[in-house]
Amino acid sequence: MATAVAAKDKGPKEINFQWEGKDKAGKAVRGDLRATGENVVKATLRRQGVMVTKIKKQKMGGAQARQEPRDPQGRDVSWACARGRLRR
Repeated sequence: MATAVAAKDKGPKEINFQWEGKDKAGKAVRGDLRATGENVVKATLRRQGVMVTKIKKQKMGGAQARQEPRDPQGRDVSWACARGRLRR
């Protein structure tokens, strides 16, 4: 007999955000923060004394961002990376 398997509740999805702002001294600061939403980023930084001026979602690396490593002649060297011969 088949039984249904309940999916695990993973909670809200966290996203990487890049932010820019000014600290209490007026110095420009920037960074990135993993949070569930833009308002969470604002609240977290406000508690740290940062006045946020810009927030944007960090783009996730798709298939193009994970290209296989190649040497200067254009040959695939992923096998060497896997064996620890080259660093990525």
